[in-house]
Amino acid sequence: MHWSARPFVRILSFYVIGLLLAYHIDSFRGLSSGYLLSAIFILLAISAILFYKFKSWQFRWVNGVILGFAIILIGLFFTNHHFLRMSFDLPETSRMYIGTIVKQPSISEQSVKTVIKITELADSAFVLPKPVKVMTYFAKDSLSSSLAYGDKLLFSAQLNKPGGPKNPGEFDYGGFLIRSGVSAIAYVQNNKWEKLGNDAESYVVAIANRARLSVINALIENGLDDREFAVAAAVLLGYDDAMDTELEQDYVRAGAMHILCVSGLHVGIVYLVLNFLLGFLRKGRFIILTKTILLLLFVWAYALLTGMTPSVWRASLMLSLFIVGSAINRSRDPYNTLAAAAVIMLIVDPMLLFNLGFQLSYAAVLGILIFYRPIYSLFYIKNPILDKIWSIVVVSTAAQLGTFPLAAHYFHYLPTYFWLTNIFIFPVSFGIIAVGMLFIMVSWMPLLPQLIGLVLSSFVFIMNYVVGMVKYLPANGIEGLYFPWIKVILVYGLIVTLYYWLLKRNLRFILPTTIILFLLLAFQTLHKYNVLNQNRFIVYNINKHSAIDMIRGNKHVIVMDSLLLNDESKIDYHIKNGRIEMGLDKTEDINLDDDKQSFDLYYDGEIYLFGDYKCMTIKHAKRFFPGKNIIEVDAVIVQGNSNLKIEDLQQCVDFGILIIDGSVPYWKRNKIIKSSEKAGIAYYDVAKEGAFIKDF
Repeated sequence: MHWSARPFVRILSFYVIGLLLAYHIDSFRGLSSGYLLSAIFILLAISAILFYKFKSWQFRWVNGVILGFAIILIGLFFTNHHFLRMSFDLPETSRMYIGTIVKQPSISEQSVKTVIKITELADSAFVLPKPVKVMTYFAKDSLSSSLAYGDKLLFSAQLNKPGGPKNPGEFDYGGFLIRSGVSAIAYVQNNKWEKLGNDAESYVVAIANRARLSVINALIENGLDDREFAVAAAVLLGYDDAMDTELEQDYVRAGAMHILCVSGLHVGIVYLVLNFLLGFLRKGRFIILTKTILLLLFVWAYALLTGMTPSVWRASLMLSLFIVGSAINRSRDPYNTLAAAAVIMLIVDPMLLFNLGFQLSYAAVLGILIFYRPIYSLFYIKNPILDKIWSIVVVSTAAQLGTFPLAAHYFHYLPTYFWLTNIFIFPVSFGIIAVGMLFIMVSWMPLLPQLIGLVLSSFVFIMNYVVGMVKYLPANGIEGLYFPWIKVILVYGLIVTLYYWLLKRNLRFILPTTIILFLLLAFQTLHKYNVLNQNRFIVYNINKHSAIDMIRGNKHVIVMDSLLLNDESKIDYHIKNGRIEMGLDKTEDINLDDDKQSFDLYYDGEIYLFGDYKCMTIKHAKRFFPGKNIIEVDAVIVQGNSNLKIEDLQQCVDFGILIIDGSVPYWKRNKIIKSSEKAGIAYYDVAKEGAFIKDF
């Protein structure tokens, strides 16, 4: 089928251009909605006039260009509307608010996290001009653990705007919240809130959440516990609160993380099972209509049950279009259907374009659509069992071709045994989902759920065992991949040109393939040159911790407190991505309580001498007495609960800047800042301004 028969592909292309322009360029984001709507109306009117005035083929491209500009403006309009809804002047002090929980709470060891839509200020007559979504953390206790979707609350809290990343390469959690429609963050203490009742935004979502909790409890009560429960809940319901880090890493190494995220695979299996069960409904217009409605209801009921993630939303939309098309005997083009689902989703929420699940979901499906058939047809296998194995290998390879540049950008990791694990995981996951659907349907009955739960637990145990074995294989993954967006685009370009050259036998793509390879080589060479020539001193911003990095080329020494040194999760979150971006291959971690001398770093616990850069740390309560000689350093780093007196320090130490690191308590940090401002000395607060970075 030609691209002219894929109108939604063209619509999606222009619409995405509009979203990107509004998201990345402030001048486009500031355009008036009235002007945009007027321009869209004028362009559509001109297009309609030209369509009826000039119907010959030679003028159709003009109409296409005009419609393309109109769609770009529509993308600008919807993106601007999202940011307009997000704009909100936060009160500077703690206030009383009334709001409703709009996301099922997630319970961790110390807190309960949820999203509350605030509708009014309870301590004044002022009514908010628009509702505001707030990511809210409650101190964990029996009351906060019982919170649920739709609960209406009265609470007191200080709202804070989501901040950007505070360290090099750190995940932009603030940007993630803003793209998700969340305008602020709040922390609520135990005695600062009360429940007013229940006022759910959506009765359907409330029922789905209750059903989800009921199934989760049923899984626990019928033979699934620990790791089996964690994986079953994640695979069937998208519930990942019970997943521990070690188990999650096993699935990452095995290239099977997609199994834990409810996605198109899960929705597709649900559809196949339901379509098989309703196979007897074949003849007659009314019977076919009944089957279509039942399939649509079951597919969307499952989507609601799993929390309507972007991948499930995409798959459900595609399946809905497929089901309706089958019912009315209309030809279905998968590319056009995929694009139509994307357009609908991005109109409802333009920020989904920047959602990781959305990107990976569409990339995987595109990879399968584009590469599966050409790769599969390379070999003809007569044996049906071997043919099925080959088909699974090809599907997983095609999906990896579609997703690995994006996965390398976000996770800096590529599993090497994905093709092998998926041979076992695909059939087992089919069994888990099929048996899991049966478990959900009979979970309210006596005795039967225990038997089915035992079968389900066995399937999950087998999958966990297979996945867990991968980490013992040699070269089980490639870590530390540096894939900025320019490299992602070049690698996707290389995949496309190699596809047309090698699989389509189109020799015209030899030249573009060569050009892209040259650009990739030039990029890698420039990056390596920058890495080998970097000299950098960093004081990281990590709450309640101290970490100082000395970088020379691709080697570095990082000095941190003992608690942080043993907390791998915090190191991964705050520091690891920065190490990868800076190309640091050789790492040496030093405890703050130890003395150390390494390459050109001298460190005695209080004085750092890194090349010509000298700094001094102050960690404990200490008095300074002036002597004959004043110590000269480039920087003084204040750490921990130090009772520092700026006046005494100035009499003993001559320094260029005072750096307050993340381990200094809030109240003491403010005291040091006021003293520094009064004394007229330069200071840098990493908690407020992010990591201190000094390049030489």
